[in-house]
Amino acid sequence: MSTLAHFSSIATTHGANPPSVSPNAFRIDATVSPHLSRATAKNNASVADAAHRDLTPDARELAQEIDRYKFRHRRRFINYEEILSVVKSLGYRKDFA
Repeated sequence: MSTLAHFSSIATTHGANPPSVSPNAFRIDATVSPHLSRATAKNNASVADAAHRDLTPDARELAQEIDRYKFRHRRRFINYEEILSVVKSLGYRKDFA
């Protein structure tokens, strides 16, 4: 027997009635992120602010931009290429003088 089945196939196979659940019971509220609530986002921001408190303004800007990049791309860790792209997005460039 398959591990994935529709309610009606379970009902006919096992002789039980399918549960009477309306489709509205599974409605997703589009105004709330399923991954991160506003309270959690605010708490995470304050934790990041505390972690960046002792940095110089330039280092804090880089750290905040890296945090935004990781949040946007749902990444916990980023590689050197991604760090370089964040640094370049902030306008830094290598001078050959």
